Amino acid sequence: MRVPPEDPSYTLQRVWLSDEEVEEYYYGYSNQVLWPLCHGDVGNITYDLDAWMDDIFRTVEDLRTEASDERVERDGNDGQSAEADGRNV
Repeated sequence: MRVPPEDPSYTLQRVWLSDEEVEEYYYGYSNQVLWPLCHGDVGNITYDLDAWMDDIFRTVEDLRTEASDERVERDGNDGQSAEADGRNV
């Protein structure tokens, strides 16, 4: 999907996650680490190394990598792609 609609300048690659992956990766890692980090709210980062290193984290990262690789193989790498899961992380 090319976005933004009014001036498509990069490709959004969706990666659909299972309910368990959404719960642990999206509501866990993404919301507890990435969101505060990207919004300058580092004091609210939840540090849980065990959770970040579990199978769900690695599984989702592998899914994101595979989706990105497939898009590059299909469309070429224009240097303007963005990855996101089904929840637009």
